[in-house]
Amino acid sequence: MSEAHEKADECERRRTRCDQLLTAAAELFRRHGFHGASMAELAKTASMSVGQIYHYFENKEAIVAAIVERDLQHKLAIFEGFEASGKDLYDVMIEQVDRGYDDSRQVAKSALMLEIQAEAARNPKVARLVDESDRIAHDKLRDLVLKSRRGKRQWPQEELEARTEMLVSVFQGLRLRALRRPDDSRNAMISVLRMVIRRILED
Repeated sequence: MSEAHEKADECERRRTRCDQLLTAAAELFRRHGFHGASMAELAKTASMSVGQIYHYFENKEAIVAAIVERDLQHKLAIFEGFEASGKDLYDVMIEQVDRGYDDSRQVAKSALMLEIQAEAARNPKVARLVDESDRIAHDKLRDLVLKSRRGKRQWPQEELEARTEMLVSVFQGLRLRALRRPDDSRNAMISVLRMVIRRILED
């Protein structure tokens, strides 16, 4: 095997191990909270030693950073899919509203992100991570909204930012409400969600 292939294999093994760790950490943080999940328990859940964990992440904050980054990349991939479709943002969001709704209603993911938000309220380092991730996602979505306005009446900057923030708030709100009302009618909610998106993105 060539040196290049060996390096590629090593990178793939590292990614696999990191994903394994992040999946285990996400489950523990969700069930026990950030502070209630020990490194020893994480090692047991991930079938690794504590020493191996520190080989990949220096502390729990670094693990949180990786979880936040993974969530950000998921959002950016969705936005990139919107852009790659070549369709107007309004049209593609209406077409894919069921996907967005279902993604926002994953109870386990909602509980995890709520725990990270709670830790951000207590921990300045985590707050900075969450704030930066939120800024990147907001700015990307705002740019897509602005692009969709070409040839239409341009909104003042404050209105553009507000409409973007309202889109973000709708889906983040769905994420939180999934914990309290997981049995809401999917069809009814999606129907109303289409109306909300239409109101936000149209004049």
